[in-house]
Amino acid sequence: MTVTHDPVDELVLPRFMTFEQWTRLDAERPVELVEGVPVVSPFEPLAHLGAAGRLGRLIEDASNRRLSTLPGVPVDVTVDGERPTVRIPDLVVFEGELTESAAVMAASRALLVAEVVSRTSVERDWVAKRAEYAAAGIPRYLIVDGLTGRLALFDEIVDGRYADPRTDADSVTLVLDDASLTLTLDDLL
Repeated sequence: MTVTHDPVDELVLPRFMTFEQWTRLDAERPVELVEGVPVVSPFEPLAHLGAAGRLGRLIEDASNRRLSTLPGVPVDVTVDGERPTVRIPDLVVFEGELTESAAVMAASRALLVAEVVSRTSVERDWVAKRAEYAAAGIPRYLIVDGLTGRLALFDEIVDGRYADPRTDADSVTLVLDDASLTLTLDDLL
């Protein structure tokens, strides 16, 4: 009898990893580090990746290229004294350009992170990442949720947590630097 294996099953990761071990990891799929635990991310649908790309172009155009955007950049959201946590948002917005050779962006560089919700990421995007991004001090978190037809912008941190979103509908207005941009789900999906 012949047994075939899914390549994901072949990826054997230790139960806990240090930040240094994670940076040396050479995996074919994205691996986030959640309180020291490596978590393999599923492949995202093409529409999901397209939404992040469109959002990035709209933000760069609205800011006259003063802001930069990158999809899939690892961001260190570790809070002092905790096990390391590195998330890979669908899009990161920051000022300037990346000049450092580091493998991970510091949360303090991110002006906004955005996640496009998929069937496999609902709890992770709406609950876990929302808490981690706020605790790390990232000033804005945008959730693009085509499953429920909502955009939610979290842009106020109170006691280390995002306050309820100012908008939780099919459109939001982002204010980044001197740029203001109103987005709808139709713009992104």
